Amino acid sequence: MTEARLEFRAFGDGLIRPRAAIRDRMTATSRDSREDVYLSDGRPDWAFKLRNGSALDLKHCAQKVGRFERWEPMGLMDLPARGAALTRCFGAAPGFPALEPGQTCDAEDLLAAFTNAGHIARTVRKDRVQFEADTITAEIARIDADFSPDTWTVAIEGTDMAALEDWHAALGLDGLRNVSYPRWIAASLP
Repeated sequence: MTEARLEFRAFGDGLIRPRAAIRDRMTATSRDSREDVYLSDGRPDWAFKLRNGSALDLKHCAQKVGRFERWEPMGLMDLPARGAALTRCFGAAPGFPALEPGQTCDAEDLLAAFTNAGHIARTVRKDRVQFEADTITAEIARIDADFSPDTWTVAIEGTDMAALEDWHAALGLDGLRNVSYPRWIAASLP
């Protein structure tokens, strides 16, 4: 599991200036496409997601630090996994559903357990490129979600607040609102 990181993320139709600045000033390190299913019970500070159907991931927004949010990894487990192991890993988190200890759970089983416990599942397909410079990572992603028109997202993250502030300004993120995936999704809930 990775360490807690500060993140700033924005969503929008174009984001042309920050996308160009990231591509021009940072080095691309990876490109991937995946489908994540976010499992929301209306608490945007707790983010359960099924990563590409192969793992359950949980992150917690522990605090706001200036314009950034500090996200802490709370658990990541490959699927399929036994209910007892999943409960040991995630059971203390608010909203985690009850699972049969001996049951082997895959993504479909967990999707059913979460939705039966009142969570709403939101599917987000991401075509993303990740970048690095100094101690900062950045992401540009084209998003196709089951609840929203296609859109773009850009993000920067790291642990060095001064470096993040410098990159925030250099990449033209001033004037944009910091919105995490869970908050973006929560805004779509009934």
